[in-house]
Amino acid sequence: MRTSVRSLAPALAVALSAAAPAAAKTFDDIVAADLGFARDQLAATAATVPVDRYPSRTGPDGQSPSSSE
Repeated sequence: MRTSVRSLAPALAVALSAAAPAAAKTFDDIVAADLGFARDQLAATAATVPVDRYPSRTGPDGQSPSSSE
């Protein structure tokens, strides 16, 4: 079944009108949301790294001291 452009137009209009209030956010609100997202992503990633697989120290080259030998 093909969806015509005419049947998508009302949904598109609703979606675009729903996005309009986002433009009213302040720069501080946007940055706070971005930082919150980054914090959540970092926490989720850090939770997946096994404790014994993460170097406790790294050298200036970014490698762990034991792997540079």
